Amino acid sequence: MVEHELKWNLGSYMNKKNIILITVCAIIALSIYTLDIFKLTYRLTNWEKFEDMPVVTSHIQYFIADTPDILGYTDHSLGEEVTCFEAVAFVETDSQEKYRCCDAGEKTSCLNGDFSSDIPPADTECIIELRRIFGVPDTLVGSKEYQFYGQCSGGRFAELTVVQLDNNGNIQWKFVEVGPLQTINSVLRCVLGPIFLLMMFWIIYGMFRGKPNERVRKF
Repeated sequence: MVEHELKWNLGSYMNKKNIILITVCAIIALSIYTLDIFKLTYRLTNWEKFEDMPVVTSHIQYFIADTPDILGYTDHSLGEEVTCFEAVAFVETDSQEKYRCCDAGEKTSCLNGDFSSDIPPADTECIIELRRIFGVPDTLVGSKEYQFYGQCSGGRFAELTVVQLDNNGNIQWKFVEVGPLQTINSVLRCVLGPIFLLMMFWIIYGMFRGKPNERVRKF
């Protein structure tokens, strides 16, 4: 009698444990196949900011969040050589003066001049598609300007930059790429998702296979 009761308690405990494992696997698998990693990544990406702009910006002509070319020149206002590795903004002031500003590390440097030849034509269809993929809203509260720049060359190498100019003349941006997220999404849905589904069905199969047949008690 005691041995039977111990077996029943152990079986009950294992069933509860299996049910918990099945529930966890089901939740993880459901999350993998319903979660939109592209939209989630955009929402979680922080706004980057140009610090201490030396010119008061009234309009953004163009913006590059990750420049493919290293810019090096003499900033006469600073009286020193500067090198820019990352973000570059082509801006215009209230007096319609044009500048190319870049992140020079600890400061922002702006060079006066007409850099219209460095601004590529906008790929409208590409931008619309990328905004759809990342779920970028049409408007942004509190922004003086709100613009989008995208490149779709090579499909998986597509990238989107969202830029805002606030009422204080500060430039902020978000930069997201399709390629790395596409890889992560494929691994989740083609590898991890099936693994958790198989685990769930294997546990269910084991529960039914290992269920003992209860003997009819004789009186």
